[in-house]
Amino acid sequence: MSEIGIAIGCTQRFDIAVTPELIALLTKLGNMHYDGVCKSAVNCGVGGFIYGWSNRMDYVREAGKELSFVDSLTNRTLQICLKICEFPPPRLTPEEFATRNQFFRLGFAALRQAGADERFALTIPVGAPS
Repeated sequence: MSEIGIAIGCTQRFDIAVTPELIALLTKLGNMHYDGVCKSAVNCGVGGFIYGWSNRMDYVREAGKELSFVDSLTNRTLQICLKICEFPPPRLTPEEFATRNQFFRLGFAALRQAGADERFALTIPVGAPS
């Protein structure tokens, strides 16, 4: 039986409740981060998903809705958020530090539960039962 390579991609998604406090914390930490990817996540332009959350929160605020929304993150996006939080500066308030610790703990727990691989490939033999 010959095989044909059929690649089936799978991307993990992680639902996150985005709040003004989380946006403010990630923006503060991202702007102080040494890594360019982390800095770009909080700035306008390509890859600035936290900047996009801030814009979305402004819209939610203007519409008079509850100040939170759910976004679905890829494995990579969640890992960028966790990297932003990796070295908290001593200038965090106790509330910011508690938010950082909770996000860090829950984010890593979600990654561990989901497994390490973001993608897989499956080869289906020709003539295999469907």
